[in-house]
Amino acid sequence: ALYCKRHFTECHFVWGFDRRLLSKMFVFSGWAFWGASSMVLREHGVNILLNIFCGPVVNAARGITTQVTNAATLFINNFMQAVNPQITKSFSAGDLKEMHRLIFKSSRFSFYLMLMIAIPLLKGADYALELWLVCVPEHTVDFIQLLIIFCLMDTLMQPLITGILAEGNIRTYEIILTVLNLCIILLSYFALKYGYAPESVYIVPIIIEVGIIICRIWLSGKAYSLPIKRYCIEVLCNAFLVFTVTGIFAWWIQFPTHNNIFSFIAVELIVLLFTCLTVYILGLTQHERILIATYLSKKTKMHNKNVK
Repeated sequence: ALYCKRHFTECHFVWGFDRRLLSKMFVFSGWAFWGASSMVLREHGVNILLNIFCGPVVNAARGITTQVTNAATLFINNFMQAVNPQITKSFSAGDLKEMHRLIFKSSRFSFYLMLMIAIPLLKGADYALELWLVCVPEHTVDFIQLLIIFCLMDTLMQPLITGILAEGNIRTYEIILTVLNLCIILLSYFALKYGYAPESVYIVPIIIEVGIIICRIWLSGKAYSLPIKRYCIEVLCNAFLVFTVTGIFAWWIQFPTHNNIFSFIAVELIVLLFTCLTVYILGLTQHERILIATYLSKKTKMHNKNVK
């Protein structure tokens, strides 16, 4: 405030009290706090359940899983930090067409970026963990693979959440989110109590996430007139197609019998290149492919000139 007062003549401090504005802010932050609290309760509730029913070794596996997935999703979170203000700005300006365009593109691109990390990680998680930890806690590989699938689903929906928050009326969304998060804890409890494997605490959220996705799409249609049918075809179906093709290829290709660091790197690079190629061919529109080809062509020409 002092910096702006000193360097910008148009900045003035005015005492005021807008009861309506403060009321809206407190209502919004209250519901946001409610939803965030349910997320915290879900995470730590599942940790407590695993500790009660499965012991500290499985909890250690969950801790490692969280570390790996946090590192994998960090890049995607940075990408969304750049896009979120533009989505909010478009809604504030009343430009819903531009807002929808940003949501469609950011949903697809963030999913593809996550997919380029996720598919190689899904393929080589067991060997990578052996290199990192030597003695890998039981269930860790399955935990990581299941959580990566959950993160892919959640990544696809992040732009929709930004749109709902930009609209401001988040009560219905936060109530539904809280109920579903509590369902995750409850179902996980019964699954562990009746003897299901520890992996059930990750399978339950994946199933519930389908309901959360439906909820977010429905609320987005109500809040800012998201074209739901078009979104399902251009984003969801396209993402599912790309994931299916890359997933089948990653499952099909096998590590050599002499499993060593060099064969591991080779297979991971092949999987990564195939994922990038699939995203380019099946995931991008013709216009997007032309833009990328033009950009790469310019970069190649500039590099050749610098070499000469």
